[in-house]
Amino acid sequence: MAGAVMTASPNASLSPAPEPAGAYTGIPLRRRSAPQDVQHLGASAEEVLHRFDEAIRSGTSEALLLWPQRPDGVAVFHALAALGRIGTCDQTPLATLLFPWSRGVGGTQRTLLVDRDFLSATTLPALNRALSAPGPVFGYLMALHSLKHVFSSGKKDKRFKAKLEADPGVVHPTLFEITPQHGVQNSGFRPYGDQFLRRLRRHTWIGDQSAHIEAATDPSKTPFFLFGVHADAVRVKLLRDAGLDPRHGGRVPDIVLLDLTHRGRNRLGAGWRQSLTRFFATTCDLYAASQAPPILAVTDDVFVLRSLRWEIIKDYEQRRGTRGARDKRPEAARLVLHPKPDPLEQEVIRPGALSALKAEVYGSDVLKIVESALKLRRALLASGDDEIADAVTTAMQVAQNLIGLPGSPKEFHDFLIENYEGYERQKMGARYDPLAPRSRIQSALQQGLAGVNHKHLSQFLDAYDKLRKIADSDNPGSKLFDKCISELVQKSTRSIVVFSSELLRGFAEWRLDSDPAISRHVGRKLLLVDRREAIEELELDGQELKLFHRIVFVEPFPDDLLHVLMRPWLPQNVIILANLALAEQARRRIHILRDLEGAAPILDLLAAVETEFARVLQGHSVEVPDLDTPPALPRLGTLDLTTASTCGSGSPRLIRTSGDLEIRAFDGSEMAAYDPEALQVFSRKVAKDLVPGDQICVFSSDFVSMAREKLNLSANASDILPLYHKAVADTVQELPGADMTSKAHALRARMRENNPDLELPTVQAVRHWIDVAALIDAPRNEVRPQAPRNRQHYLSFMSALGISEDVARHYWDWGIFWTRSMRIRSGAAFHQVFMGILVDPHATASRLPEARRHDVWRIYETAEHHVVTVESNELEAG
Repeated sequence: MAGAVMTASPNASLSPAPEPAGAYTGIPLRRRSAPQDVQHLGASAEEVLHRFDEAIRSGTSEALLLWPQRPDGVAVFHALAALGRIGTCDQTPLATLLFPWSRGVGGTQRTLLVDRDFLSATTLPALNRALSAPGPVFGYLMALHSLKHVFSSGKKDKRFKAKLEADPGVVHPTLFEITPQHGVQNSGFRPYGDQFLRRLRRHTWIGDQSAHIEAATDPSKTPFFLFGVHADAVRVKLLRDAGLDPRHGGRVPDIVLLDLTHRGRNRLGAGWRQSLTRFFATTCDLYAASQAPPILAVTDDVFVLRSLRWEIIKDYEQRRGTRGARDKRPEAARLVLHPKPDPLEQEVIRPGALSALKAEVYGSDVLKIVESALKLRRALLASGDDEIADAVTTAMQVAQNLIGLPGSPKEFHDFLIENYEGYERQKMGARYDPLAPRSRIQSALQQGLAGVNHKHLSQFLDAYDKLRKIADSDNPGSKLFDKCISELVQKSTRSIVVFSSELLRGFAEWRLDSDPAISRHVGRKLLLVDRREAIEELELDGQELKLFHRIVFVEPFPDDLLHVLMRPWLPQNVIILANLALAEQARRRIHILRDLEGAAPILDLLAAVETEFARVLQGHSVEVPDLDTPPALPRLGTLDLTTASTCGSGSPRLIRTSGDLEIRAFDGSEMAAYDPEALQVFSRKVAKDLVPGDQICVFSSDFVSMAREKLNLSANASDILPLYHKAVADTVQELPGADMTSKAHALRARMRENNPDLELPTVQAVRHWIDVAALIDAPRNEVRPQAPRNRQHYLSFMSALGISEDVARHYWDWGIFWTRSMRIRSGAAFHQVFMGILVDPHATASRLPEARRHDVWRIYETAEHHVVTVESNELEAG
């Protein structure tokens, strides 16, 4: 060991000058999904880190809006800031207080590998200085420098060397492994020591030096440390025990990193403002108010940013004494254009020019009911009638949703019945159910619960009922949509129509199918997509020059609209169909964005959109200042793993989780249990064995959306699909029969014999499954899988052809399902496909072509951000 550390010069004065804090350009990082490729931080991540450094340097708080994409995590910015200080860690230590914390915040750090040669070379100057004058950072430096000597410990680890040949990433530590940290929970704090260099310490001499490892993970000695505070652990005693009280030998953090992104607010719950107030009060109790650290607050929502600037951070700075009580100016805030969640993303947002933008709006009644609902909600909250206020908010949003349907509410109800069943239908229809909030409001009126607001509540219910009748009899949103579609099909050029959700896109397709004059144009003249598909299609269109001549947005969410409009290439004509309330919401959101520092690259785009919305809103005045910030409908949904297309055994049960999600599963349904401190963080566990406190990954709609972003799913067929088509075509030749119809009859009979209880489709459908020979050599952008859509039918089909189940599942996961994922949004479908990937990623990757193996780790990275805690697990009643 001694020989190993003598690579550091004993003369500190001869060492090169260390990099200053904040030197982030050129830091070599690797993705766990592609460890052979060296990459660097993207511009948006560097901008966040520079603001992080500036807040520490100036001692003043600031709020950042990362937009239009949400970041994967906020804790990673502390880890990257520490990495930028590695060369001067003896001179520029860093302690960060993160709130709110959860066990899953280290997910992003676990997916980034830090080049070990970079670590060894960069820490050498600081190690030289530490050798001349040993200090508390010595253990941390020695531990990092030991990475240079992997394999020098004398151990002949053949398995490790073989693994190195297969995966060069095994010798590079993850960012999580070199960032000492612990999380403060209600039950105490979670120690980090076992995680430090966990994978590599047994392959170098540092594994035998426990003193160095203890020093490297000791909050009072190590140069960098992250103190995470759980939402339920905001108490002085817990923070003192975790090493944060300077009066008891604790460490004063240099900065508070506030996570108010979507996930951070979910951790705090509906009362996130009150949680912040409590946290700030505790922080000021722990430290003298004037010595409390500055805040860097990170959010992904425009209106949360506004609250931070004008209220939350402003009050905190007044406590610290950095601004006077009469100072009316807001706190500093900045927009960081964030094109992708990945901190290594190199894309830069440069919107193209808008040739022609036109908004078609309707619904003065909608705008009025939204305005009256928000006024009433505010009055009810002031009176303490929170439940009635929630009912009013829900009714307001249901009214907007019904009016904005591309069809009548009755047609939408028929669409749900025809295409969904059970819990899925209930979940899909909840946002469009007018009776649920009405019954709650009617009950409150009958019992006289609204008090002084009784009259206004009654007037609101009358207006709500009137709007419901309009939606049922003469829906203005549907009329505008029908008129627009009729005009589009008469054009000789192609158009792309963008819906706010996959559900509404599906409803529109279902409805247009009943009109032969229009349905024959869908897919040719008219391409119907949701927002995510729109971005993919526009990128493909820009490459292949298919030239859509116009793009139509149907009731778009403001952020989604702007996200699509920021593409570098857009069709010549942009048309927006929206109700007046949505137009006003978008206009106000844009107005806030335009005033932020950092908005310069998109100012022209924002000005054009704001001008158009201001034009159509002329004559409509709205007095309520918080029109855009009503609370969202409850996120409670159900992931149903007991449908006909899912696997499982035993009795059905309901699993309630911390993520506002219920999982309906069989006793034997498999779950991906999560343990962040295990080497293999995901393991298989059946539903009946889950207990409160267990953590599991759930494939919710949020997971599916993020998976699509990370996997960059496109309309092109998977490169595994030709292998599937060839395997089917070859085995079909051996079936009895002179033509495809007779072969289909024989195959269907064989499937019936193997699975007598399985309900099978027609012979024509089976013939479609087997007539695939022409698809083997077809271009990938023209191929779609002619395979059974139902997984049980598929497995029975492959078994009847004599193809093994293991091979069949491989074709399904990486061929058929992969190609169909362009349109799949079902968490249940993803659950079956991705379970095997999470619990055995190495084996899954080994069966894939080299170019596809990184997809396994991208899924892994996505999954670590969608972990929830089990709160209850009970058999379903009845």
